[in-house]
Amino acid sequence: MIPKQNVSREVETARVEDMAAKKRGDKEKGWLFFIGRQDESDPALFHVDDHRLVCCVAAEMIYPPWTVKSQQEQQASVRSST
Repeated sequence: MIPKQNVSREVETARVEDMAAKKRGDKEKGWLFFIGRQDESDPALFHVDDHRLVCCVAAEMIYPPWTVKSQQEQQASVRSST
């Protein structure tokens, strides 16, 4: 099993990369991905049982272009399926 210190180091590396990207004016952000379960009593708390399933990345999220026409098509599709 990967020690928790490795996860902490990975999170810190992504945080530092995010701060450097901000200074450069890049659109990169720090992203944290994990597989876990949400706490039943505190929805802001997540439990990760396998620390190998945690990944931190500093990258720019790129979305496909979203035009008014595609938005209208999407809404029409939703209406016709209900």
